[in-house]
Amino acid sequence: DAKARLVEMLLGHKAEVTSLAFAPDGASLLSGAADGTVILRDLRSRDPLVRTLGHPSTEQRAEQNPFYRLDGIALTSDGKTMASEGAKGKVVLWDVASGTPLRELTGNGAATESLAFTADDRSLFAATKDGMMVWDVAGDRLEGMPAGPRETAEHHAVTRDGKIVALATADNSVRLWDVAGSREMGTSLRGHQAKVTDLAFSHDGKSLASGSADGVVMLWNVDNQQPLTSPMRHDAGGIDILRFHQDGTTLAGAASPAGG
Repeated sequence: DAKARLVEMLLGHKAEVTSLAFAPDGASLLSGAADGTVILRDLRSRDPLVRTLGHPSTEQRAEQNPFYRLDGIALTSDGKTMASEGAKGKVVLWDVASGTPLRELTGNGAATESLAFTADDRSLFAATKDGMMVWDVAGDRLEGMPAGPRETAEHHAVTRDGKIVALATADNSVRLWDVAGSREMGTSLRGHQAKVTDLAFSHDGKSLASGSADGVVMLWNVDNQQPLTSPMRHDAGGIDILRFHQDGTTLAGAASPAGG
């Protein structure tokens, strides 16, 4: 079997890392934290550029502050605009260069779990516990909620074309859902021995990464639902976030300390 390996750990945030996104050119990495701080890091030099996105202080209660946590982020193809998942089902669009908010997109009130711009940046997909939401970004309009699986899942991921949703289920497995056909694809992905805590599709949608509470990361072939590599274990703690680099060979992750 092919083997994945841990290349490096990047430090710098003072609060829990809640979101990750590679820039389209693959040269930098955005990481968002629970205190509303984003670090834009040059992956060649590893030098960070810290920006705060105008969020009120972390002492303000989350329900009073729709921008409290950067629970997920997505970048447009030109890397100039970032979408962030906030509380109360809101999505905020930011200017990356200045770190200032541009406007809000309002959903159905359900907290979003995963964001993805389509390749032309015209639509933004969000997976929620109530199903999929799709926005017309230019028109600031919620287009609708395509049919999805009826069961509730704590973690989702969506491909960039919005055609496939991955769901982490209560039995430590992962299901793939064909949005257009409103049906499950193949068989469930099984192999984790602990709760699946995050999911991420590769840029081309052909691979899926799944991480679990015991620090195990698995890579899957989306077409045949089979593992691509042997499991990789991160002994420092459980996996919180996973995101693929555009080249499909590099995977970024954030982990909680063991016992945290």
